Amino acid sequence: MAEILEDYRQRLIDRYRTQSEELRSMMSRFGGESLHQPLEPGGWSAHQVLVHVRDAEARAFSPRVVAMVDQDDPEFADFDGEGWMAAHYTPAEPVSAILEEIRQVRDLALQTIEPLKLEGWNRTGRHPARGRKTIQWWVEYAVAHTDEHLEQLGRG
Repeated sequence: MAEILEDYRQRLIDRYRTQSEELRSMMSRFGGESLHQPLEPGGWSAHQVLVHVRDAEARAFSPRVVAMVDQDDPEFADFDGEGWMAAHYTPAEPVSAILEEIRQVRDLALQTIEPLKLEGWNRTGRHPARGRKTIQWWVEYAVAHTDEHLEQLGRG
């Protein structure tokens, strides 16, 4: 059973690692005005989606994973991605800088989780809305969140 879990976690790490490059590739499809056109009526543009992915990763997912390795059962504040976007979005922010920040933040999280032994993935942290969750849960959530937005960008 442990071998199956180790294989699963390695595939999870691999997916977490490759998503940065997938975002880079996907964003190469958008240029000029298309970068700031809503992907669907009333929705976000490709640029806004990318900023949202970066903000969720840099301000929520990665810091939580790192904190759970460094601390015993830390308590996390909620992160309001849409509220953060409304207050901090900069349309002129270069796509290359956003992609690079995503890569750097993910690399830091990867350096933290790759050496974990089997039981290390079960370290927990507490979230006000989601309750007590493991490192594995947060990495799975980050991967699923990015996959959702990769799919959204692919439809745009």
